[in-house]
Amino acid sequence: MTDIVGVSVLPEAHFACQGTGMCCQGYQFGPIDDDVAARILAHPFVENAARIAAAGGPFTTAEVHGEPMRVLSRVNGRCVFLADDGLCVVHKELGAEAKPALCRLYPLNVAVAPDGVAYVSLNMECAGYAQGRQGPPLVDTVEAHLDLVGTLPTLAVPAQVPVTFERAFPYEDVFDAFEAPALEDLDATRDPLALVADLCGRLLGDGPHAEPWDDWPARLPAALTRLAGRVAWRAREVAREEAAAGDPVDADLNRQVAALAEAATHDAALQALPAEGAEILREHLQQVVFGKALHKAPTLAAGVGFEAVRIWLLHTGAPLADAAAVVGRLRALNRVLRPSDLAGVGPDFAPRCEELCEALASR
Repeated sequence: MTDIVGVSVLPEAHFACQGTGMCCQGYQFGPIDDDVAARILAHPFVENAARIAAAGGPFTTAEVHGEPMRVLSRVNGRCVFLADDGLCVVHKELGAEAKPALCRLYPLNVAVAPDGVAYVSLNMECAGYAQGRQGPPLVDTVEAHLDLVGTLPTLAVPAQVPVTFERAFPYEDVFDAFEAPALEDLDATRDPLALVADLCGRLLGDGPHAEPWDDWPARLPAALTRLAGRVAWRAREVAREEAAAGDPVDADLNRQVAALAEAATHDAALQALPAEGAEILREHLQQVVFGKALHKAPTLAAGVGFEAVRIWLLHTGAPLADAAAVVGRLRALNRVLRPSDLAGVGPDFAPRCEELCEALASR
């Protein structure tokens, strides 16, 4: 891992935790360092004591990316410290600083570029983001917790970036030619669907399209329907697996995404987003590009094509009435469909996503 020599945060990003408790369900909560574990083990918790005992203690070991990791125990997908009122028992009885770093700093993501700059972003899976985005500047939160940022799970961006399955370029060239100008494009108030097409044009074409291309889903029905069918099948399979494993939260999120994808295979009609929802989606795209999330895909082109699929699915299904509904659907799509797991959808899913990006770039 490259040593961190600096930290960068989107200056326009804002966030404040809303205490929904939804981030305490469905995840593997770790790694837990020794100091945090020792303090938790030494405290005789009153609230949730029965739940902690039923789980066999506050911690367990899980395999994450092939390595054993100490994580917080769960019962039915819920952290054992999540109280019935949706608040954290560790926070209540020991204070905020006793919680693991990833709990204190959720929903922050950290990606370290080859030059040592750590890019801190929001993962946009937060159920309270519709209200949380009105909070203080994210840069203030990061500056107040700089000592913890380096302890979070971190994405290491490679020095040679695979833009397609056939071409790779130095990270610096990709940043200058794609990421930096793409963020400038995203500062503009344009339709999010057009902005996705512009990302593809930046990456594989001659730049953003002269005319906003916000009707591309209607022009690419065969390619999108094929991809949606793969998503629906995978989400249904995972929903069954999560339900059998006793995780109703992730099972329900996968069922939501499966229903969206199945609807999309039969009806290509798009639903307009409410005004604030379109702004939230633009912020989502900013976080994806700035936070290097596209680098989690096998190639950048596959990542951008995959992002197009997620945003297309966001516009399908029942109309979304308000910002909270947009955040709820975006949360499900981000939680279930991750750029790091394209192979899980199918062995040729990533190449098909790359082909979609090429089609959007070439019009």
